[in-house]
Amino acid sequence: MNAQHFHLGQNVPNPASSTTAIPFALVHTSDVSLHIHNLQGRRIHTIAMSALAPGSHTIPLVPAELGHMHGGYVYQLIVRNHAGTFTDVRSMMVDAVNRSR
Repeated sequence: MNAQHFHLGQNVPNPASSTTAIPFALVHTSDVSLHIHNLQGRRIHTIAMSALAPGSHTIPLVPAELGHMHGGYVYQLIVRNHAGTFTDVRSMMVDAVNRSR
C-alpha cells in the first residue's frame, strides 16, 4: 500500500503555466523516479534521484524548459526502497506556455 511508504501530492499550481511543483513525502530512504507522460502514453521526461531521506520533498518543473505544450499530462512517481517498489500517478494540466525568454 503506497500510503505506508510514500505520498504523492497534486502539482501546484494546476493548471501550470510558467512553473509548477510536485510535492511528495517519503517514509523510508528511497530512490525516486518521476516520469511525465503525455495523454497518448508517451514518456516525455524523467527525473531520477537516489537515496532521498524520509520527509517532505518537492520537484520543481518549468513546463517550457521540458518542451511541454498546452494540454494534459500524467506524472508517475516510482519509489524503490528496502520494502519494495511503489508507484502512484496524478494528472496535471499545462496552460499556454510563454516560450519567449
